[in-house]
Amino acid sequence: MKKTVLSYNLPAEEEAALRRLAGDGVSVLSVPPGRFDVRLSALVKEDGEEKRAAFEEKTAEEPFRERMMVFAGFSEEAFDAFLSSLRTGKVGTGALKAVLTPSNSRWTSRELYRELVKEREAFFRLRENRKPWR
Repeated sequence: MKKTVLSYNLPAEEEAALRRLAGDGVSVLSVPPGRFDVRLSALVKEDGEEKRAAFEEKTAEEPFRERMMVFAGFSEEAFDAFLSSLRTGKVGTGALKAVLTPSNSRWTSRELYRELVKEREAFFRLRENRKPWR
């Protein structure tokens, strides 16, 4: 699988910066709300005209508005390096991020988003409950 980043709700400037950082070695696909109910595995496999036409489909459910990025096809080393370049370039700061796995590849973008929000909320609840001396 080619290295791919699925991006959601990134402002145009941030999307352009992501594409510059990705270069030719990483495919960046901006997923519109009409595709939030498509399985992640299908999104990373679509290409050419089929992808452009399919990405124009609409959905009746309200789209999520938060920024999100999904990384697919990266080795651990390549992912660490790419993530580091994103931090240095201040791209995706504060966006929800996930790596495509065999388990979550069957999920839709919307399902992944909901799960990431739950994880973030659990993380912050844990952090708030820590004692200052720990």
